[in-house]
Amino acid sequence: MDLNVLSFMNDVVLPIFIVVFLPVVIVLIVQIFRNRNLARKTDVIKLAIEKGANLDVNKMMEALESTGKRRKGPVGKSQYLLEKMTTGIILFLAGLAVIIVAALTGAIVPEGKWAFYLFGTVVSIVGAGLLTMFFVGRKMLPDDKNE
Repeated sequence: MDLNVLSFMNDVVLPIFIVVFLPVVIVLIVQIFRNRNLARKTDVIKLAIEKGANLDVNKMMEALESTGKRRKGPVGKSQYLLEKMTTGIILFLAGLAVIIVAALTGAIVPEGKWAFYLFGTVVSIVGAGLLTMFFVGRKMLPDDKNE
């Protein structure tokens, strides 16, 4: 291939693919699965009504029109805080790892090092904020042994 064609592909086609085409495909896939889920739920309700099941239609319609957020069941306060702690530890350590890698490879690529430092610092600060939320929240919330 010609060098100009490769340059055109790298400079124009690849960014357009990443910025336009890829998000559209992701949104379409999500929408297809949501529609398929809704169709299955309505089919179940139709079959139940046809067989004479005693259903509260208004309640079932509210359940169908919900946002679709997945819930694993009731989440206790300690479970919520543990999720924040886990996420905080992972983000804090990932940010530190990015900073360390930037420091170690700084001699190889000195001009782009600041971006890695900035990214690592931001990720570490977010992780530290989540860890702070865990430690402060643990002291503020009452025990939930009965949950």
